[in-house]
Amino acid sequence: TVKPGDEEEGEEEVVEGEEVTTLAEKQSLLVLAAEHDRVDILKAILSDDQQRDILINPENVPPPLHIAVSYGSVHAVTCLLRMGANPAIRPKIDEHSQQTVEIPHVHRFQGRTAWELAFDETRTNDDGKSYSSLFSSSSSSKRFPSKREGIRHAFTAEALRCLGGDEVVRLQELV
Repeated sequence: TVKPGDEEEGEEEVVEGEEVTTLAEKQSLLVLAAEHDRVDILKAILSDDQQRDILINPENVPPPLHIAVSYGSVHAVTCLLRMGANPAIRPKIDEHSQQTVEIPHVHRFQGRTAWELAFDETRTNDDGKSYSSLFSSSSSSKRFPSKREGIRHAFTAEALRCLGGDEVVRLQELV
């Protein structure tokens, strides 16, 4: 514990037991949690965070929902949709910006919605490269049919929840 007045210029007072977590650290944890289908970590980071909207729906890095979809993390997809992740976001990945976590083939997310990542057969991104969806017929749909259906069910369940709750704006994000 640093006592008031003992800190050097430019340093902040640190209180014992206080967690210091930056936005970049939270984004890194969300990426890993989405990739590895860790709903407990997603909920812990997003539950009462003032930066929740920035964390769950970023525009210049791949959103956690997109990562969960691309890795077939069905439970994470369900959790993120329920927590308000916008599947209609088309991330604009800035190749010159400093990424907080290394994501293989990060440009596959460029300009693609979460649904397109999962279910569009093949698409050419703005960078001119062609990317197949995780579940396209030419890739792994035969190996992961339950993941494909699980993700489809997560989207359907969220849409039905919105219909029941008369949430028009949220429903528009899903379709």
